[in-house]
Amino acid sequence: MPFDKELYRTVDYILNRASAKDLDVVKAALERRQRDSRSRLSAGNIRGMAHDLAGAVSEQLESIGDIKEMTKKYIRDMVRRTLPEIPEEQLELMLEEWVPDRRGQVSEENLPRDVARSMVVQFVDYSVGRMSPAHKAELQKDWSRRYWSVFSERTRGLIRELLMGAISEKQFWARFDEERPAT
Repeated sequence: MPFDKELYRTVDYILNRASAKDLDVVKAALERRQRDSRSRLSAGNIRGMAHDLAGAVSEQLESIGDIKEMTKKYIRDMVRRTLPEIPEEQLELMLEEWVPDRRGQVSEENLPRDVARSMVVQFVDYSVGRMSPAHKAELQKDWSRRYWSVFSERTRGLIRELLMGAISEKQFWARFDEERPAT
């Protein structure tokens, strides 16, 4: 099932560029939409619902077991019912983004520039089918999830735009490299 470019542009705008006033407008629109379609889920509102649910459940039930995994299971089931054709790897990457681990972890900003760039090169090469079978065999299990969790929101957004065809690879690398100090 192809992913909706407009949806990802909208989500990118909300996450990365919207002002507080813009977010109030989006919130009001989502509340109205939810009132208008209480009995029907759509792919467009799952991410917001997942994020809200994860936050609410984590806050209220922090002392009970592994809340993150419980929340991810619930959201995974909800997404599977709504988008049964979604590839498992894509769903897992989205779940990691929607239900983040709040514990401290390595981030792209803390890595040397050449290391972060190398990780992005590998991720993009794999995603577009350019990675050789020998190189794939050298990678550790679950490497793409770990890389994705290290990437900044900005880098994730650029990768999504590249993979959806919204920008060329030349534009991707130009935007990826802009405003990055050499280390």
